[in-house]
Amino acid sequence: VGTDIALTTKWESDAPPPVSPGAGGQPPSEPATTTVQKRVQYTEPPFEPFEELDGVQATAKVFKKQEARFSAVGNEKSGKTVLFGIDTKDFGSTAWMKEGLLQYPINSYLNLIAPNPEAVLISRSLAEDAKLKPGDPIRVYWDSLDGATFTVYGIIDYWPSWSPLPSDQGSGKPGQPHLVVGHLGTIQNRLAVEPYEVWLKLADGTNSEQIYRELQEKKLQVTSLRDATQELVQSRNDPFRLAMNGVMTLGFSISMLVSFIGFLLFWVLTLSGRTLQYGVLRAMGISFPQMIGMLVSEQLLTSGAAVLIGVFIGNVTSMKFVPLFEMSFASKEQVPPFTITYQLSDYLQLYGIIGFTLATGLIILGYRLTRIRIAQALKLGEE
Repeated sequence: VGTDIALTTKWESDAPPPVSPGAGGQPPSEPATTTVQKRVQYTEPPFEPFEELDGVQATAKVFKKQEARFSAVGNEKSGKTVLFGIDTKDFGSTAWMKEGLLQYPINSYLNLIAPNPEAVLISRSLAEDAKLKPGDPIRVYWDSLDGATFTVYGIIDYWPSWSPLPSDQGSGKPGQPHLVVGHLGTIQNRLAVEPYEVWLKLADGTNSEQIYRELQEKKLQVTSLRDATQELVQSRNDPFRLAMNGVMTLGFSISMLVSFIGFLLFWVLTLSGRTLQYGVLRAMGISFPQMIGMLVSEQLLTSGAAVLIGVFIGNVTSMKFVPLFEMSFASKEQVPPFTITYQLSDYLQLYGIIGFTLATGLIILGYRLTRIRIAQALKLGEE
């Protein structure tokens, strides 16, 4: 989506109403090739109502032309491209993007093209295909427009709401998408005024339902809407994702439960087999805290070493196994690219469970140790 909410509104135009296939009337006598198609003129609706919405922190106009074309001045390279028209200040305040995808922060690229209305950013795929570099001119147009010449100021790999992954163009050969990002005002003045998207960044504490109600109360004619929060909820509720997370959670819970039961069983049996030894030690004058210290030392040298070895093996296994999840998802949906993140909270929860297991084992062993009767243990040794 590129922001919290992206929507489009109804634009008035002089386009003729569509003719239904069953409508009556005589077909035109002149060939269709002689008919000159009139270019549709649009009337831009007011933008202020969106800026005045309660709970909206920032707004931006984002023009997208999916079927635009480019022509590299100086060579014969040309082709299709996606054209973005933005206001650098508003776009920087409204759009969000994952850090690390670009060589520099996105605001640095916006500041780069802000002073020059003819400056544009192009995708790396376009730069490689058309042999363009910063400082080269590029011509952009669509339909029957004469086109406008811009100057390349920077090359980018990603952009909010744009996917750089190849797409199937119907011929069986994937096509590498291209992107040109320029100033909205320059595009409208030198090319044409056409409908754009309205991007909304919500303030803290504002939910989407509040924005929906305001849009209805102000009777703003919204033709389409995309909500990042709703798309995130749909992604989290994906059946495949839920099944995969459920299986992994269940496997982890069962493994921890089996380990906990096995740990307690081992130490209880060990303590039962050493009843005579502990009774003799208590009879020799060793205090109860010293006995607990002996058990703690023994656990650190046995269970503690096993835990450290298990942590090492688990980390190595995760580094080798987790990247295989990339194969479980369609490559076209991996934007931004598949990355592995390590959260400290997850490690704290895991180590907390291990610590709880060891502490519970010590408490149970200490309780059973207090139940040992010295006289009964010594009598058992005599027998």
